[in-house]
Amino acid sequence: MSKKLSGLLGLAKKAGALCVGRMATEEQLARKNVALLLFARNSSTTLQAKLIKKFSPVNHRKLDLTTDALGKVLGRKEIGVIGVCNTHLAKEIQNQLDSPF
Repeated sequence: MSKKLSGLLGLAKKAGALCVGRMATEEQLARKNVALLLFARNSSTTLQAKLIKKFSPVNHRKLDLTTDALGKVLGRKEIGVIGVCNTHLAKEIQNQLDSPF
């Protein structure tokens, strides 16, 4: 993960624009507050399919991070899914994920 992407996730967390974990993410998805869903590489495929199907057409991406690594970035033990609730931060994060560097 690039430093910029890590920084954007940290900024989103500090700004309160990040919902972390299944329950918090589902709650914000139900309220239509999530602009981007991010899944850890080894998160449950059942969970991924459920959230994508139930809350389509929310943008979603799979990160090249394990649940442990994603948790470490955000100061938690393990995280399988996070939701970005700010559209501008979501676009920046997507740009970083699409960037070859």
